[in-house]
Amino acid sequence: MFLMARDGGYLLAGMPMDNGMLLGMAAIVLGVGFAGYGLLPRPADEAPRAPMLDVIAPLENAPLTAAHWRVAALLTLALVIDINEAGESPAS
Repeated sequence: MFLMARDGGYLLAGMPMDNGMLLGMAAIVLGVGFAGYGLLPRPADEAPRAPMLDVIAPLENAPLTAAHWRVAALLTLALVIDINEAGESPAS
């Protein structure tokens, strides 16, 4: 569908919904559902028991490294570009 819109400047507004788009939207909904299910905690009786020496805990007070700041900057840039493009209207 995206490639079909190249003659119109890749503007998808007003195009009919095809099977690929419906399948993609269904995959998004299913993926969000699976991700939500994966975040649910296991019941205590089903949780695997770890040895006392192998306790893994998050570093709550760990400093942010340069890699963290690069990823945050990249995500900010992507968000700004996405918002900027969403507000544009096609030239008539």
